[in-house]
Amino acid sequence: ICRDKLGNMWLGAFSGGVNLYKKTTSSFTLYRHNSLPGSLTNNFVLALFEDRDKQIWVGTDGGGLNKFDPHSGTFSSYRQQPKGKNGIAGNYVLVVNQDADGDIWAGTWGNAISILNPKTQKFTYLAPEPGNPNSLIGNNVYNLIHTRDGKTWISVFGAGLDCYDKKTKNFTHFKFDIND
Repeated sequence: ICRDKLGNMWLGAFSGGVNLYKKTTSSFTLYRHNSLPGSLTNNFVLALFEDRDKQIWVGTDGGGLNKFDPHSGTFSSYRQQPKGKNGIAGNYVLVVNQDADGDIWAGTWGNAISILNPKTQKFTYLAPEPGNPNSLIGNNVYNLIHTRDGKTWISVFGAGLDCYDKKTKNFTHFKFDIND
């Protein structure tokens, strides 16, 4: 569920696409995947987020990341690409949000984090690196939140909590300890 700046309610459903409840008309509009260009890429919706430019971002379970343009009424998509090509790291997007710099963050199941710079349309990635203790703690990112001090807190399924400092590119890991 996401409430936009106009007071409309966006509801994502697992296998049901996206429902938009317009406050001014008390009516629903349904957006689903179909064969037409500009449709939602997948009806299994896991995450919704409105950015500063009033674009609605939709994370899907297998269809990657979608961006809804309210002016055109269409979706554009970001999907996993072959190695070496620019695209989202994985198509199973559990969380989407925006940091203070305006970058769009997508946490995925199995492919860690993709960060989109909306100006350049280029992605950067945060992922575990074997042998590097200063990398993300795991690949299955359930949630992330940005704080005013420029840090990003990342919950990783089965691995713990990470705090990432974008300026220094350093991670601090917090793991469960029954004695603490």
